[in-house]
Parts: sequence; structure tokens; C-alpha cells
Amino acid sequence: MKRLSNKKKNPGKCSIKQPKTLIKPNKPDPPPPKRPRRRRLNTLRSVKLYLANLIHDTRAGEVEASLAGKLGFLLNILRGVINESDMEARIKILEEKFLKNNNHKTGE
Repeated sequence: MKRLSNKKKNPGKCSIKQPKTLIKPNKPDPPPPKRPRRRRLNTLRSVKLYLANLIHDTRAGEVEASLAGKLGFLLNILRGVINESDMEARIKILEEKFLKNNNHKTGE
């Protein structure tokens, strides 16, 4: 007696044809995405603009309020540092002018 089997003629092949994928060897990886340009926060004006943008972004829901609060705290510290360094530079210029004028007067 002949036995009926459920086996396919080609057991290794799938009945659904899959598209062939083309693999190109030695293709360089695409460059990583560019990071957004960092803002230079070295003047009071730049700090003020950054803070204004941060407030607008927070109100628009693009920045979480907790993060905005932390950044605002850091911006306040940075503002103080910029004020102090500007004052230090101005005092140094005044001291140099004073010493130059004093030396000039005593030399007469």
C-alpha cells in the first residue's frame, strides 16, 4: 500500500517569494546627525535672550517646567559671574590709568 504524505516537493523553499535585498559591500556609514549649535552665553545680552527663549519654550510645552527652573537657576549664577568678570576688567583698566597718571605727575 502506498502511503500518502503531506510533505512538499521542495521542503526548504517557502511558497511566498521574498524580494531580494541588495547589499552593497564597503558602503561607508552615513555621517552622524549634526548636533544643534551651542549658544555662547558669554554676555549678559546672550544670557537674557536664552532665558527669554527658555520661557517661551516652557510656556509652549517644549521644555518641562522642572528643567526650565534648573536652567534658570544656572543662568542666574552665570549672570553673576559675567557681572563680576566685567567689573573686574573695568577696575583693572581704571587702576592702570590711575597708576599711569600718578607716575606721570610724580615724575614732573
